[in-house]
Amino acid sequence: MKTRKISGTVKRSLQINLALFVLSILLCFIGLEIVTRIPKTDPDGQAYFFGKQLRPYKLPVNSLMRAIDSYNESSYIMYDNLLGWKVRPLSESSNGKYKANSLGLRGPEPLGNKKVIAIFGDSFIHGDDVYYHESLAYYLQEMMPEYEVMNYGVPGYGFDQAYLRYLEIASKTNPDIVIVGFQPENCLRNMNIIRSFYQRGTMIPFTKPRFFDGKLVNYPTVEISKITETVASFSGSELSRYEYFYNQEDYQEKWYLNSRAIAVLDAYIHPKRTPIFGGETEKLCLDIARKFDNSVFLHIPAKEYLMQKKLGSYPYETMLSTLSREHIVIDPTEALLDEDFSSLYVGHFSGKGNKILAESVVKYLSNRTKV
Repeated sequence: MKTRKISGTVKRSLQINLALFVLSILLCFIGLEIVTRIPKTDPDGQAYFFGKQLRPYKLPVNSLMRAIDSYNESSYIMYDNLLGWKVRPLSESSNGKYKANSLGLRGPEPLGNKKVIAIFGDSFIHGDDVYYHESLAYYLQEMMPEYEVMNYGVPGYGFDQAYLRYLEIASKTNPDIVIVGFQPENCLRNMNIIRSFYQRGTMIPFTKPRFFDGKLVNYPTVEISKITETVASFSGSELSRYEYFYNQEDYQEKWYLNSRAIAVLDAYIHPKRTPIFGGETEKLCLDIARKFDNSVFLHIPAKEYLMQKKLGSYPYETMLSTLSREHIVIDPTEALLDEDFSSLYVGHFSGKGNKILAESVVKYLSNRTKV
């Protein structure tokens, strides 16, 4: 009889402990649900948790409409049907830092009586975050006054757009020296067509062409008036086949994702698809590099990549090695590593960082002249 009482007591104790355990799990889940709902959503209703995009993803229609509404006939960046976008001639950026000449290039009007150094690339070549007198083009012009430096860099460009820009210009002007900025993150942009899928919240609302199986797609690009319509019905668009950063399943409503806590767990278990250096990304980037004729590449490491190099190696070391074997690559890594990183970057390169890049280019060109 006593044994039965003991076993009954143990049973009740186990039941109570189990109930407390279940209750604690439930309370934790409720707490997590409350905490994960604190962060606000973006204009499209897209939820995030500490920067992680939560499923179901929302199509960036509203944010695109806002970006397009802010676009006007005097905007510094303008739509281009072949390149996607470019710098507007005789325009000025809203922050007053960037001013374009009559050719749509950042910098003063060209004199037209000198040999030409043409530089192509993205925002690093353009000189984002600094005034003109702190930009790469400025320092090159100061260090090589016998040349006219033409800055064909455009914010947000992929390596593919830089090539198409080069193709357009080279056929018209035949510059004497061509410098192409190799900023490796651009290789990821090569996989993209609609910028909002690659970088949500971007203020560049346009689409871009890309190479797919050796051919250009989205060429000419989607007209401004049709961009939001295209994105709103993207699952049925032909372009969805070529947009690396779009996976239709990520946008599908699922009952269990109504729980924000479960959506957060899902985001960590199944992170957003992001291309890495190597494989398809590397192959496409190197294929595009091979299309440039008689060009010199300037390696431009973003801050996060230079920090990784300081600790060991670049995440794209193999690609950089292959590029260096097949082409002339000016690599300022050694000079940059000798400096305090905080003085080199202000988002993009600071004036000091751009000066180091320019010195690397001038050193190469001077040695080439002596040979």
